[in-house]
Amino acid sequence: MSEKGLRRIIFVMQQSTEQLRCSQVAIIALAEESAEEALDAKLMAHNATVARFDAEVVADEVDRAYEKQAESARLAKMEMQKKETEQAMADLEDSFKKGIEKFKYDMAYTRSLIAKIIAERKAEEEKERIAAEKEFEEASELLRHGFTK
Repeated sequence: MSEKGLRRIIFVMQQSTEQLRCSQVAIIALAEESAEEALDAKLMAHNATVARFDAEVVADEVDRAYEKQAESARLAKMEMQKKETEQAMADLEDSFKKGIEKFKYDMAYTRSLIAKIIAERKAEEEKERIAAEKEFEEASELLRHGFTK
């Protein structure tokens, strides 16, 4: 039996079992009958309900149901992929924004370090300049007084 045939049988069984109540039994038969009365008489003896469906109509309904199911699965997969892509894009955008913010923070921190280093160098140079001026004044003083201090 083909996969399509098996799917049809499974579908008919699922549809039938959904209608059963507790302790009920279903008999599903593919029958080619010349007259319905013979089979009806045997089943009515057991107080059975008989429902007949054209096999081609049932097969077409089953095929349509599987096609609809496959289309629904395809659409659901596309929707899931769309949501995953949107989430990935949002995550990427968030990561990018965080990277920009970190870069801005790092730049501000680097600028403050550079300003601190420049200020420290200027202070050190000023101390050296003052020390050099003091030495110069002391040397000048010594020269004026003729090394007689």
